[in-house]
Amino acid sequence: MINKSYLSEFKTPITDRTAEDVNNLRALLAKGYNLFTQAEKELWAKDHKGALNASDLNRIASNSVCLGKCLGITISSQEFLVASLPTTTQFNTLKNNLQSVITEIKKYTSEQIPTIPNLPFNDYIKINLIEEIQLIIYNIIKDIEV
Repeated sequence: MINKSYLSEFKTPITDRTAEDVNNLRALLAKGYNLFTQAEKELWAKDHKGALNASDLNRIASNSVCLGKCLGITISSQEFLVASLPTTTQFNTLKNNLQSVITEIKKYTSEQIPTIPNLPFNDYIKINLIEEIQLIIYNIIKDIEV
């Protein structure tokens, strides 16, 4: 049974990362923080779309948990830390959690859900697709009559 009350926990995904975002980040990294303009420092302080960081990974993880709650399934929660690199196990958990959500939502819809990209999730296109899949599922749940 679908429970829409958890939809409010869904965080807006980022699905529009581009090669330009990645290249802009690389240029900033090459420049070095000490040479940043004030505007660049402000950009750096925000979640830069060119980088996959802990806040991105935590959003993806928590959105899978949210969707799982809506679908009545248990999803493993996890936290990504700023000071440490994500592990293969964590990326496998992200993938397995999303696959569980996809498997469950398919019981309620015939809408085509894209395939989760293969690991490693080391490309902005793959991360965009993961968040696009979550957004598709969110919208399916939101639109289902209960």
